[in-house]
Amino acid sequence: MRNYYCLVAGLPDITIDDTKLNYTIDQFYNEIKEDLHTDDLYLIKLYLLSVDNKNLLTYLQDKEAKLLPSALFTSEDFDELIRKVKEDEPITDKSIPRYIITFLREYLDESKHNNNTSYSWENRITTLYYEQLCQTKNKFFNEWYSLNLNINNILSAFAARKHGVDIESNIIGHNHVSQLLRKSGARDFGLSDELEYFSEISKIAEDADLMERERRLDNFKWSWLDDNCFFHYFSIEPILSFIIKLEMTQRWLALDKVTGEQMFRRMISDLKKEVELPDEFK
Repeated sequence: MRNYYCLVAGLPDITIDDTKLNYTIDQFYNEIKEDLHTDDLYLIKLYLLSVDNKNLLTYLQDKEAKLLPSALFTSEDFDELIRKVKEDEPITDKSIPRYIITFLREYLDESKHNNNTSYSWENRITTLYYEQLCQTKNKFFNEWYSLNLNINNILSAFAARKHGVDIESNIIGHNHVSQLLRKSGARDFGLSDELEYFSEISKIAEDADLMERERRLDNFKWSWLDDNCFFHYFSIEPILSFIIKLEMTQRWLALDKVTGEQMFRRMISDLKKEVELPDEFK
C-alpha cells in the first residue's frame, strides 16, 4: 500500500453545503498528478472519464459542438481515435481506455445496429464504463462504483415503473442487482434482502421534491464515503474520496433550484421518449 502522508494531511475540509471552494477538480488534479503512483493516478483518470464519455457522445453527433471542460481528451484526440478505429489501425496508446475503443468499434459498425431503432448509445457507453470501473484492483473504488450503479438503476426502475415505460431498457450493466431489476415484478424488485441500503434509497426515490431528493442522495453517498474511508489514513482512498466530494460540492454550487427542477423534469421527459439512432444508422 502506498501512503501519501503530506498530501492527505493537507487536504482541506469540505462539506456538501459549502458556499465557496478554493479548489476546482482541474486545479487539484494538476497539483497532485506528479506526486501519485501510476496505478493510483490511473484510478483518478478513470473517475474523470465520465466527462469524456459525455463529450464523445456529443462529438459523434456534432464535431463543432462545444465540449465540457475538465476532460482528459480533446476534440482532436477524438478525431484521431475515430480515424484509427475506422481504418482498423492498432491502438497501442495505453492511456486510451479499452472501453472507449470497444464503444467506438460498435458505434462505427453501421451494419451491427442498422435496424435497432431503440438502441441507446448513452446506455451502452455507460455500461462499458461501469464494467471497467468495477474491475480495478482497488476495493474501495470498485465498491463505490458498484454502489452508484445500483442506486442509479434502482432510481431508473422506480421512475420507469411510475411513468409506465419499459424498465429493462433503462437498466445499466449486468450484475445481480441489474438482473433483478430487469426481471422481478415484486414491489421491491426482490432487493430488500439483497441490499442493506435498498429501503433508504426507495424512500428517497419517493420524495416529490426533486432537488431535495438529489440532495438526500448525495448526503447518503457522502456518508458512505466517510464510512468506507474511516480505516484508510494516508492511502489513495482519502484522495479519491476528496475528489468525489469536491465534484459533488462544485455541482451544488453551480446548481440553483430553478435549474435543478428543469434538469430533473428533462430527465423524466427523456425517459419517456423513444431513443432514436443517428441518421447515418437509419
